[in-house]
Formats: sequence, structure tokens, C-alpha cells
Amino acid sequence: MKIKGSVEKIKPVHLFSVFVFALISCTALRFYHCLSYIDVTNGFYRNTDFTVVLFYVILIASGLFILASGFLSASNREFNTQAVHSDKLLGFVSIGLGLSMLIESVYSIVIGSYSSGYQSAGFSEAMGSGDLPYSLLSFFSFLTAVYFFAFSVNCFRKKGRIIGRGIFSLLPVGWACTKMIPLFVKQISFTRVSDLVLEIALVSFFIMYTLSFAQCCSGVYADVAQWRMTAVGLVTALISLVLNLPKLTFTLIGKSEAYVTSGYPISYAELVFAVFILVLIFVTMKNKPEAPVTAVTEKGSSEEV
Repeated sequence: MKIKGSVEKIKPVHLFSVFVFALISCTALRFYHCLSYIDVTNGFYRNTDFTVVLFYVILIASGLFILASGFLSASNREFNTQAVHSDKLLGFVSIGLGLSMLIESVYSIVIGSYSSGYQSAGFSEAMGSGDLPYSLLSFFSFLTAVYFFAFSVNCFRKKGRIIGRGIFSLLPVGWACTKMIPLFVKQISFTRVSDLVLEIALVSFFIMYTLSFAQCCSGVYADVAQWRMTAVGLVTALISLVLNLPKLTFTLIGKSEAYVTSGYPISYAELVFAVFILVLIFVTMKNKPEAPVTAVTEKGSSEEV
């Protein structure tokens, strides 16, 4: 019995409705927690109430619903990334993503230099101090920036398609994997620090999404990965926006030192990547794959062109 794509009643509007509900409610709760409960010096909750539990319940339940619905929905064929042709909006967002990756590349070097002074003598010392993890992150952030700049050029072509990038589409996967390493190097509780646990969840979904993105771009089992481009993409965008929108707001109004946890500043790469994911989903919905053209041969037989 086929389970994947077996439910006709689940439509894209259901996934997006849950996404919007979770985004609004969880972002509002996150603002409240940053203002009232989270200690900016270490990220621990000073106090908690029912809203903390409610925050995680809504976020986890919404994520599970989106993942399950994306897997079961028979409408996944509407999100075929091979049908993406030239789209200027996607091109501009790709340029923005490339620029944000360059910012992360430079920032990672600064953080690595600050935390270790580049005085580590051995591998274990380099890992523990943050020298090697942040250097790897800086390297792959730069390569990913180059990739999305090239991706944007393809978006501005009249017959551009995201298919055919081959092994280069694995560069964002490298960025996501190296982004996880500094999180586990931190000598701190992984469950009681709100920013850290959300960052680990976010980067985990980034790894899954970029892997699916690479499959669809290179054409390697793209039909298997297609549902993840929507479902995993929406969950990734949800966590990224919930985590970074309050930080962006506090940064813009000059209150970052008062309400943004030290050591967990806003990540422009994560924020713009979330926008990229949403734009890509809407673009692929708008440009559905064309049906194959049937040609009739001289002998009267028909074949797909």
C-alpha cells in the first residue's frame, strides 16, 4: 500500500495555514520570552511559565503536522523544482543570500579569532577553542556565497533552470554541516539554553533541506526528495524566522545588548535563507511542470517528446 502522496484532501493551503499560524504565535511568544525571561548573558531562562511550554508545543506540533502532511499530500507534484524557469525575484533573493553568506564568512573568522586567538597547538585544542570549527564554517560560507551568486545569474536567464548544477549544489550542504560543529563545541547545557537548542534544531533541518535541494538540482532521485523541498523547507523557514526575527527587531532598534543573548547574535544567512526557501516554494508552485507532448510517427504510433 502506497502511503506517500496518498491523501488527496491535504492541499498546500493547509500547510501554509499552519505555517502562518505557528509563525505568528511562536514569534510573539519568543518576543515575550526575550523581554521577560531569557538571561542575555547566558541564554538560560530566569523564570518560566505556561507560555514557555506553549511555545515549544506549538512549534513541535506545527512542525510535525507540516512534515506529515507534506509526505502524505498528493499535491506534491505541484512543487516540482525542475519546472523553475527564469524568475527575477528568486534571482534577487539569491543575490541577497550570497551577500549574507559572505557576511557570515567574515563574521566566522572574527569569532574564531576572538575565541581562540589562533594559538591552538593541536587538533583537540583547535576544536575546543573554536579555531577549526569557525574556520571551516567561514570557508564553506564563502563557497556557498559563490554558489548562490552563480545560481542568481541562472535565474535571470530567459530559459534558466535550477536543474543541472551537479556536485556544486552540495556546497550549501557543507555550509549546514560545518555550521553544526561550533554548536556542539560549546561547553554548556544543550537543553536549558533556549537559543542553543533552537539553533541545533534549525541547523538539523538546514542539513535535511540542503540535501533535498542538492538532489533536486542535480536530478539524483529528485522525485524522492521533492516532498522534502516543501515540508522540510517550511519547517526550516519557520524555525529560522521565529529565532531570528526578534533578534533582527532588537538589533534595528538598538536594543540587542539588552535582549539578544550574548554569543547568539542574529544570523543574516539563516534569515535570508528562510526567505529564499519560501520564495522558491512559491515559484515552483507558480511554474508547474508542463505535460509531455505526444507526437505521432509516420507508422501511426505515438511517443512522448
